[in-house]
Amino acid sequence: ARSNMRAAKRARASRMAPAEQEAAARALVQGGRVLLLTGAGTSVAAGIPDFRSADGIFRRGARALPRGWRAEDLFRRDRFAANREPLMALVHELSALCARVTDLPSAHQLGAALHAGGQLVRWYTQNIDGLEARTGVPPSLVVPLHGMLPATGGEIGDDDLATRVADEIVFYGDDVILPDLEADLEAATVLLALGTSFKAGTAAAIAAAFPGDRILVTMGNYDLPPRRASARPDARDLVLHVDVQAFCAAAIAR
Repeated sequence: ARSNMRAAKRARASRMAPAEQEAAARALVQGGRVLLLTGAGTSVAAGIPDFRSADGIFRRGARALPRGWRAEDLFRRDRFAANREPLMALVHELSALCARVTDLPSAHQLGAALHAGGQLVRWYTQNIDGLEARTGVPPSLVVPLHGMLPATGGEIGDDDLATRVADEIVFYGDDVILPDLEADLEAATVLLALGTSFKAGTAAAIAAAFPGDRILVTMGNYDLPPRRASARPDARDLVLHVDVQAFCAAAIAR
């Protein structure tokens, strides 16, 4: 019965006009306790590439891949141990792009506004660029699901930098420990997912486990993952295929 109820609520949401859906999503964000989940699409406005677009991280990294490697192999520990230069070159490139960021994207400003208003339960980010640290949100509230880009300063062959890359970036197959997740899922009333494709398993698992209202804002052809936990009876799913930064700017303006 509950699954039928949830399906009916989702069907009603899908029949709403885009403007109505967007207004409903903003209302949920502005009035709720928010679990924020951000993907690479939130940093594109700052000049930092996402992973899968035509000029994304995987395409950039592929330029220097050895024969027989796939783009995803950049973030596999066995490949890094065998040849660290492709990922190290990419780390230097991304670090240079991050250093040039002067204005934070609206998505990051929204995270800061939610914290300032006492609404931010936790900020789970798939990004490794570290822009969240510039928002004023305490580090204790930010969970970098994929690790952090280490500060560069050495050469591509620098052993110390390579060690920090191995220690601070999450590679495919690494265990991701989220000790506060269960409490966060209980405390939040709405999950706001911005600029993510949910291709990565950890982010998808968080969204699947969330029992309350879920909102995905994306420019891509993506959807929320199916729920794998008992949802609250009145829980809604809203998927907005709109500009992420524009949505966030409107939510900040209230």
